[in-house]
Amino acid sequence: MLINDIHSSEWGASLSEKLVTPASEEAVRQGKVLLYTNHVPKRLYMKILIEGYNRLTVEKYASSLALQFKKEFTIQTDNSTSIYKCMPATPAMEETGFNTMQYMTIETECIEYEEETSITSSSTSFNINADGNIEAPCTIELLPSKDIAKVMLTGLSSDPIYLNDLKAGKLLIVNGEEGEVEEAGVSSYEKFDGWEFPKIQAGVNLIQLNEEGITITVRYKARWN
Repeated sequence: MLINDIHSSEWGASLSEKLVTPASEEAVRQGKVLLYTNHVPKRLYMKILIEGYNRLTVEKYASSLALQFKKEFTIQTDNSTSIYKCMPATPAMEETGFNTMQYMTIETECIEYEEETSITSSSTSFNINADGNIEAPCTIELLPSKDIAKVMLTGLSSDPIYLNDLKAGKLLIVNGEEGEVEEAGVSSYEKFDGWEFPKIQAGVNLIQLNEEGITITVRYKARWN
């Protein structure tokens, strides 16, 4: 098991039990724009066994491991491509009757997603066949080879997304998960015109631009309910 990309054996820990329960999800609005920002669609329960040479070692492992859960953290179990991004949690300890073992239990809210997928195209029309079984927020990066006053993007929202005043050689990034827009590292929200930030649907997505001369990259993490 990986905890924040560190193998749990670093703390003498192994996963004993895991239970994930689905929960509802609701989008929220930022001004007129619909954001896909509910980060708590699931409930995660884990029971972790911590082992050491003696009681002191076990307590040191437990204390160090607990620090990993103080901020947002990620969990990836062995032989699984799913990653759980979890809210901060306070672990509870449970005795086993042995000085060399203790249980740690965690309950928190999380999202489940796959490792990030990145698709790049210089075409005005292309397909993305996405895994998962629910829609997922995505980030789009547009690199124009010429100045473009306005480009219409379809296939990543219910209504078209319009991006204004693109400059040759300047990368415009629309982050659908965080609701942010940047050009060349500078906040450029005024260049975005749409009712919702981009998201990818499970299955086939037809992405279309009404202007040539743009290299577009779509990054997403397939999600599961």
